[in-house]
Amino acid sequence: IQPMADDRLRQLTDHVWVYLPATNPRLLEPAVGIIRTAHETILVDAGNSPAHAQQIVAALGSSGAPPVKRIIYTHHHWDHTFGGETIAAPETQIIAHTRCDQRLRIYDHDIRQEAYQAPRRARITPDMIGMTLFLDLAADPNFVIRFPNVVFSTPTHELVVDALRIVSEHVGGNHTDDGTVVLVEGVLFMADAFYAPPPAAAKPGVGPDFGLIERFLAENHQFYVDGHTGVFTHDEFSRFYALRK
Repeated sequence: IQPMADDRLRQLTDHVWVYLPATNPRLLEPAVGIIRTAHETILVDAGNSPAHAQQIVAALGSSGAPPVKRIIYTHHHWDHTFGGETIAAPETQIIAHTRCDQRLRIYDHDIRQEAYQAPRRARITPDMIGMTLFLDLAADPNFVIRFPNVVFSTPTHELVVDALRIVSEHVGGNHTDDGTVVLVEGVLFMADAFYAPPPAAAKPGVGPDFGLIERFLAENHQFYVDGHTGVFTHDEFSRFYALRK
């Protein structure tokens, strides 16, 4: 894994990079996948805010990446989608499973409500930087969520761009039912699919989705990228799984 000019930008394979999660987990800046072909860049997720998105755009520019022409959303949660409007041009394809599209549109309505925001603000502590950012964006009438404009309802969606095959698969998972993973050139972008439900949706007895982890490991990919930890080889991800089971 080779570092690039920005120390959060790492090359994994010939065409696949990742913009790593923030080292401070309280920022809630997740990993963003970067797929570079001869003529375009495809992102896996869009960052958690305009500021995070601007960091990603700057890293792409300094590394000489082609223009971003497509973004694939792995699920609707704010930390993976709120940078979309900053990164995407009007003609950019935003690709997502239909359940993600539906969830994101409901989410956009719900988070704007005072009944949603007030109890969450009451629980915020000064060190909860990411959640403060989220609520500030939700309360900002000028903040725009970029919705998908290429929506698929089949289990998988395949792109072939400059002979590079990119497969998105809706897998659901315990974290949220719209979870999608993206496989390209031996790299599996898992985002948060195998995570436990987020705190606001926590359910007794529901934790990480070990069934999904076992399935991903059985597929024997070269690299595994999760939403908030980073990059694993197969052996590293296997050990990560063993420590949590």
